[in-house]
Amino acid sequence: MGRLEFRFFAQRLPALRQRLLGLYNIRAQERRTDIYLQHRSCRQSFKLRGGQNLELKLHLGQAGGSERWHPIGSVPLPARGVDLTGTFCGADEFPVLQAHQVYASEDMIAAFRDLGHAAITMHKLRVHLSAPGAEIEIAHVNGAPGGPAETVCIEAELAAPIESLRQVLGLESHRCESYPHWLLRQLAAATEEPVRGS
Repeated sequence: MGRLEFRFFAQRLPALRQRLLGLYNIRAQERRTDIYLQHRSCRQSFKLRGGQNLELKLHLGQAGGSERWHPIGSVPLPARGVDLTGTFCGADEFPVLQAHQVYASEDMIAAFRDLGHAAITMHKLRVHLSAPGAEIEIAHVNGAPGGPAETVCIEAELAAPIESLRQVLGLESHRCESYPHWLLRQLAAATEEPVRGS
């Protein structure tokens, strides 16, 4: 269930970016804006993909140096409350919605904010690469309180291909950090408040 992800962030990764582009074939490129509906808990991650599709991924645990995330569902907005609640039934900190009311993106952002979530708009320029047994994403991201950054993610069904690539690329000393954890760290730094454990 779910896939393993090894992700880390840095302000700039020019040397690693050039090395990855020289080693592996580009599978796709995209520019996208996502809105993360960030809460203090990092067990789940709600976001509006492209500002329009409400999505949820659950953090299922760790395997080696990677994290396992499982997608729960995706609902294009606007959508009725009953469809949203049905898709995300059982999720922590999900807003109470009226069954037959239709909710647009701005309505869901307001509903999550009422529960104490921060809505963080992230502009992404992403390159996807194909590697042996894994997929690699390199992205430039902008919108977090800490300013622009770059992130690299290695994703696979099993831990072995990820660990092999980490060794090849010299990434053994890097710690895995998901978008939710990184965004919480950026928010905490911006407000000078310590991040509590999730």
